[in-house]
Formats: sequence, structure tokens, C-alpha cells
Amino acid sequence: MIITEVGEPFIDTLLDKLAEEESMSLRHFLMARLQGFGPAAAAPITSRLSDSRWYYLRNLVLMIRTVGDVSHLEGVRPLTRHPNQRVRQESLKTLLHFHDPAAEHQIFLDMESNDHDLRVAAIRLAERSSSQAVFDKVLSFLSRSGISTKEHELKSVAAQTLAEIGDVEALPHLLKVLDSRSVFHPVLHAKLKLEIVRSLERYPLHAAHPILTRLSAGKDKLAQQAALSLRIISGR
Repeated sequence: MIITEVGEPFIDTLLDKLAEEESMSLRHFLMARLQGFGPAAAAPITSRLSDSRWYYLRNLVLMIRTVGDVSHLEGVRPLTRHPNQRVRQESLKTLLHFHDPAAEHQIFLDMESNDHDLRVAAIRLAERSSSQAVFDKVLSFLSRSGISTKEHELKSVAAQTLAEIGDVEALPHLLKVLDSRSVFHPVLHAKLKLEIVRSLERYPLHAAHPILTRLSAGKDKLAQQAALSLRIISGR
């Protein structure tokens, strides 16, 4: 293959082609070839992070996560404030991959935003964070009052993120929701409780088993889901 024969001098040519390629499959091919150069591709990729095309930037940042290191993050940090949400998210993922404190702080700030979609995106990314402050902030969404449609989404995403993290410290907070009731939004609240029960499948067996066993003793939908989740985790 000519790319292999020419070697590193071909990197800039591939980057130029990637910027213009409309076919998704060919973009994936080009990115794979660039990533195949390893660290040698990091500097040329980073040098293009001032490009104005959001789709190109997203792909560049994604590749830095594969071929770069902490020395290549300076150009990525400003992109966490990029107007395009997909560029923002990819940049935060990359910074989190390298345990960058700036990303941890930005996720925390985004979770405090008044922008609902930005909050949801930040909660989803929090599963990649190692910050205790970020973890505690995700937990705080479970104790928020109200269960409107938007609040339900925030709490549901928070429960999913906590399950991905798998820290048993979250379980007492989840239990409070499972043992609670909602007078004004019983349907949404019941839906949230079912989602939380399903999320327990991703926690350590020794911690989730007694909770699911207790919940499965009833006869309602929650008990049925708990019994199903109990069978799933017991069969592993």
C-alpha cells in the first residue's frame, strides 16, 4: 500500500483528504490509517484544531484521544466551549481520557447550567470522570424535588451514569428514591423507579442482591422487575 511505503510524509495528505471526504465509510478508513501512524500523527492533527468545520474538528479530537498524550491537550481545551455540541462532547471525552482537571471542572459547571440539554450531556459524560465532586453532583440530581418530564430525564440519566460508574456509595441514594412516592406525578415516578431497579444489575452482586431480593417480595411491576433483575445478576 502506498501509504505504508511513503510513511509519515503521507499524514498531511490524509488529513487534507479527511477534511473534504463526504463518505462516512471512507472517513473511517482515513482515520484508521492516520491512527495507524501512532504518536507521529499527533502533532499534525493537533496543528489543525483551529479549523472552522465542526465535523472535521470532531474527528481530529477523536483521533488525538487515540494517538496523543497530555502534551497535545492545549489545543483541545478551548474546544470544550465550542458552539457545536458534538465538538464540545468529543473534546470533553478526550480530556477526561487523559484525566485533565479542566474537563472535570467543565462537566461540573455544565451540570449547574440552566440549559437542560447541556446538563443531560454533562451527566452522561460524568461516568468518565474520576472526580468526587462530579460524582457527588450526579448524586444530587436524585434528591431534587419534583418529577416533571425534564426532571425525570435528569434523574434517569443520573441513575444510568451512576450504574456505569458502579460505586456502591450511590445505592443509599437510589434506595431513597425507590422507597419514595410522588403524589403529583405517580406515572413518571414509577417509571423512574423501574429504571433504577434495572440499573442495579450493573452494581456488584453482593451489594445489589439484598436490595433486589427485598424489592422482589411484592406483587407490583416494581417487584416483577426486581425479580427479573435478580435472576439476571444471579445467573452471571
